[in-house]
Amino acid sequence: MADAAGTDIPFHRAEPGPGIISCAYHLGADDATPAIFVQYQTGAAGILDFTNSGEETRIGSLRAKWYERGAKLNVAVGEDLLIVNLGVSNKNLRGGDLRALAVELAERSLDLIR
Repeated sequence: MADAAGTDIPFHRAEPGPGIISCAYHLGADDATPAIFVQYQTGAAGILDFTNSGEETRIGSLRAKWYERGAKLNVAVGEDLLIVNLGVSNKNLRGGDLRALAVELAERSLDLIR
């Protein structure tokens, strides 16, 4: 994670549950909002709306939506959904190139999942 983000960013917590896995990484132990939040949710791809806001992009052959304002990337993985959310208070991650960071984290996550 530190390599991708360009700074030391320790793992904070994982929250596995039925059909969902979430991992949070914080820049500091006292941060209330994760700097990086990655979530994989089974059966949730239907919530993606490719007709409205956000910029459509691709992660390999998968359709994805990047939301600049919220620094969030949603990736449809078949019927499942991968979410990479970068805390808005952490715009300095990877020198401010949050989209490239989100794409790289999605690619790395998908490599681990597959």
